[in-house]
Amino acid sequence: MVRHFRELRVYQDAFGAAMTIFQLSRSWPQEERYAHSCGYLSKEQLSELDQVYEYVSGGLVTMMDNAEGWCGPAKKLPHPHTPKRTHS
Repeated sequence: MVRHFRELRVYQDAFGAAMTIFQLSRSWPQEERYAHSCGYLSKEQLSELDQVYEYVSGGLVTMMDNAEGWCGPAKKLPHPHTPKRTHS
């Protein structure tokens, strides 16, 4: 049973990919670190990161489709903009 989100494989993979991008971008010119558009990643690096993010997005979709298995039974909450009914 998962006790913390950091135990989830999908979280670990997403965090690992984010750290890889951070490490790679440290060698880029400062003005390009957030652009990710000037070809600083090799085709192999881009392909590897793309595969990780495909797995991550698939894992998140699976978790959303089976939310009760990950979060327990959903409780129905009132919509925040629904006025409370009063009996008169």
